[in-house]
Amino acid sequence: MSRREKIQVGFEGNLREIEVEVPDHEPPIWDARSKLGVVGTPVERVDGVAKLDASAAERLPGVRAIEVQEGKECLYAGDEIGAIAADTREIAEDAARLIRIEYEVLPFVVDVEKAMAPDAPKVHGGDSNVRGPRERSWGDPERGLREAEVVVEATYRTQVQTHVCLETHGVVARWEPDGSLTVWASTQGTFSVRGGLAGHFGLPEEKVRVITEYMGGGFGSKFGPGAEGILAASLARKTGRPVKMMCDREGEHLACGNRPDSVQRMKLGAKKDGTITYYEVHTHGTGGVATGAGCANPMIYTFPNGRKSERDVHIHAGGARAMRA
Repeated sequence: MSRREKIQVGFEGNLREIEVEVPDHEPPIWDARSKLGVVGTPVERVDGVAKLDASAAERLPGVRAIEVQEGKECLYAGDEIGAIAADTREIAEDAARLIRIEYEVLPFVVDVEKAMAPDAPKVHGGDSNVRGPRERSWGDPERGLREAEVVVEATYRTQVQTHVCLETHGVVARWEPDGSLTVWASTQGTFSVRGGLAGHFGLPEEKVRVITEYMGGGFGSKFGPGAEGILAASLARKTGRPVKMMCDREGEHLACGNRPDSVQRMKLGAKKDGTITYYEVHTHGTGGVATGAGCANPMIYTFPNGRKSERDVHIHAGGARAMRA
C-alpha cells in the first residue's frame, strides 16, 4: 500500500511543488517546508567514550556460534568462508585456529594482461574475462583527425587503490523479540543496508532498522550490508545475542573494495595554434571479481570530435567499489 503526498523541493528562491508516491511503511517526508531541530544546525559531538568502551564485550565468556560455508568456491584471497561469534576477539581467533580446512587449488589469474588472453582461467566462467568494449563517439572523428596538424599518442597507467577508511567496515546486529532486526552500521547508505538485509533474510523493509551514529570514513566503499553485515546478523540470530563484527585492516584491504586500475591509450589531434580537433582514448582495467573499471575522461577540456572505448577485465582479486575524490 502507498499514499500520494505533495512536497516542496528545490532551494530557497527556487522552490516547486511535486506529487510523489510513498509506501505506507515509510515515515513522513522531509521537504522544503519541514522545520527541523537538528538537521541543518551545528550540533556539538561528544563521542569519545561511546567509541572506546569495550568492557561489556570483555565480560562475556565463550564461543557462541560458528558459520561455515562448506563447498564454497573462493574467488580471491580474503573471500569469506565462515564466521565465529565469541565473547572476545581473542576467543574467536583461538577458535578460528582450530578449524581445519582443506582446499583444492584451482587455476587462477591475478595479472590483468594475462587475464585477457583467450586461454586464461575464467573468473566467472564463459568465454572471456573481458567485459565490453563499451564504445561511443561524438562529432566527426574522421574529420577531426584530418584537420589535426599535430598528433600525439601516449599510454598512461594508474594503479589499484584501496580506501583505507580510518574506521574499518563493520556492524553490530541484534534481533528483537518481534522478529525485527536492528543494525548499527558504519555505512554511507542506511537505506541500501536496510534493503540488502531485508532481501537476504526475507523480511519486509520496515522490519529492519539501520542506525549510523558515527562513521569513520567511507569514500564510496560503504554502501550495502557487505559480507560482514550478513554474517553478523546471521550469527546474532543463531546466538540470540547482539553480535559485533569489525573487519581488521588486512581484511579491509583484501575484501572491502578498491578503485580499479587503468591502462589508458590516448591520441590527441590539434592545430598548431593549440586548438584541439580530435581526441581518442581506449581504456581497460580490473575491478577484480567485479566490474567498474571505467575512466571519467574526457572531463574538463572541449573535444569537438572523438571516440572512446572501455573494457573491464576480471581477475581473482577482491571486487571494486565506488571511490570518492
